[in-house]
Amino acid sequence: MTNRDQPVDDWINRAKSLVDYHSEARGFLSRASAYFPVTPEDAEAICLLWVQADSLDEELYGSLVAMNEGLLEGAGEIDVTRGADLVEGVGGGDTLVYQCTWSLDWEPGNRIGIVIAIEPRSQNFTGTIQSSRGGESPLTMPIQTGALRQALTLAYYRAMTATPLT
Repeated sequence: MTNRDQPVDDWINRAKSLVDYHSEARGFLSRASAYFPVTPEDAEAICLLWVQADSLDEELYGSLVAMNEGLLEGAGEIDVTRGADLVEGVGGGDTLVYQCTWSLDWEPGNRIGIVIAIEPRSQNFTGTIQSSRGGESPLTMPIQTGALRQALTLAYYRAMTATPLT
């Protein structure tokens, strides 16, 4: 017996979203293949990443909006991008990852980025907060609001107080 009046479970919506993203992910892979060693099987990891990014977007984008309004008086610019990159792997070699990045840029050279990445073979997610002048801080997955705010606070501090290289 089913009750059609009950809302669809989150996992059902997630399954639908994964399938909905599949065609777009294959197109993304086609473009990325000119620059990176991609495989058709990577489409699954990309879909997983994009569905995860959708679930985090309100909090991550909203945090950058709050920083822009509260700390920069609206002078910054927020952008959200999808991409791929080669990062240093555990054994020292390059590892392909797919990423979603939320960034806040202001004044020449100041940037804070929130990066969620997935390694396609293991399908492990990683998260980092990057500061243009102060490196990066890891985020644990799943992202906790308090840890996100702490890392963003530190990234802002580093961006505003780091001495530029001369």
